[in-house]
Formats: sequence, structure tokens, C-alpha cells
Amino acid sequence: CFEHGRLRRVLFATDFLPNSLHALTHAVSLAQLHQASLSVVHAIPCTTPHEDFGPTTPTDEEISAARSQALYLLPDGVQADVIVEAGLPDQVIVEVARRQKASMIVIGLHPQKSAFLAEHLPWTTAHHVVCDAHCPVMTVK
Repeated sequence: CFEHGRLRRVLFATDFLPNSLHALTHAVSLAQLHQASLSVVHAIPCTTPHEDFGPTTPTDEEISAARSQALYLLPDGVQADVIVEAGLPDQVIVEVARRQKASMIVIGLHPQKSAFLAEHLPWTTAHHVVCDAHCPVMTVK
């Protein structure tokens, strides 16, 4: 993951919401500081199969649109690999990070809409990524 104390690959996970996008500046800065590769991953949420309809999967157009949106987010002059896959977001992020041999994952946190939710529903995508990732995870509020 690290080479001579430097990051080799920074993986930025996004769902295209504002808090997620706020974390992009941190991912880009880390990649530039360490002269590391940058990857952007977006998971198109995929529902579990329903016995009557089968699995819900995104169309090629949805995948292409998400890739375009991810590329559009990148600041001028910043190069990144863009990976768009369907599945449960936390699982997609962790799996892509493993395949890419990411040194660090950067992910934005979303504010909880209420104190009740914050106390009773702690199992967010970010939580699962932190628990399951093979590398450090930087969460950005």
C-alpha cells in the first residue's frame, strides 16, 4: 500500500452528493502530495434479486452517464482512473480498493438528518468501508 512512506494510490469514493464532493479536494491533494495515482469509484446501488423480477442492474447508459459525471468532477489537469460498478456501495468501494491496491480510501460523510437517526442507525456506507477496508480510510465531513 505504501512505498517508502508514500501513498501509491488514493481511491476517492463518491455518490455525487455535496458532502461526497467536498472530500474530492482532499483526495486530489493527497494524490498530488504523494505523487500517487488517483482512482474515482462510484457504486450504482443495485437491489438484491427479487424472485419475480431478478436482480436490478443498471443499464449501459446509466454506467456511461456516471463515468461522465465522475470525469466532469475532476479539476483541470487531474488524471484519474474512473471505475463505475453496480452493487452495494460499501462492498463495491472495498472490492475496488483491494483490486486497485489502494493505499488510502477517501470518502465524504453525510450529515444525519436527526439525532434519532444518528444514534440509532450508525451503519452507514462509510462505517462499513472503515470496518472492511484493507487500507486506511479518510472520512471527510
